[in-house]
Amino acid sequence: MAQIPQVQGTCVQALNGVGRQVFDSDLRPRPVFWAMRVLNFGHSGSVMSTKTESAGSSGYQGGYDVRAVALADGPDGLVVWAVNRATKKTVTDIVYDRFKGQAVEMKHYYLAGKTGIDADAIGDDYSVALEPPPQALRIPDNGVMQVTLPPSSVSTFIFRKKQAGIGHK
Repeated sequence: MAQIPQVQGTCVQALNGVGRQVFDSDLRPRPVFWAMRVLNFGHSGSVMSTKTESAGSSGYQGGYDVRAVALADGPDGLVVWAVNRATKKTVTDIVYDRFKGQAVEMKHYYLAGKTGIDADAIGDDYSVALEPPPQALRIPDNGVMQVTLPPSSVSTFIFRKKQAGIGHK
């Protein structure tokens, strides 16, 4: 919804349907809760005009495999929210001209299903990464960053430009 300028707000609907429960009857968090938690990282940026392309080979009725939206987080930060409907890992490119040839630090937060399991059927068989280790990256001169989306996943990538003299040589 963040990609559509006319939408000024949205909410999560969970009418106790098994696939959409936020908490189960014992008040344990369900995948919907974890997806919202993952998207909460980096939520304070300004939504950017974002173009997403994917093959649509996953069989998802929405007709796509990957959807993403980017948020500018000041002059040195970029946040990317991404959803992978494919039931396998998907390598995708993020193109951000502002980071061409730069050293950045990346963190990848996610909720993911297992390979071969549809997102609507993950039940209790999922993993969550809420404290990812930072990864140091050098962005090529073309500005293309390759990232891997886990199967049936919701991800937040946070990129921060390294300050001169810190980290990479």
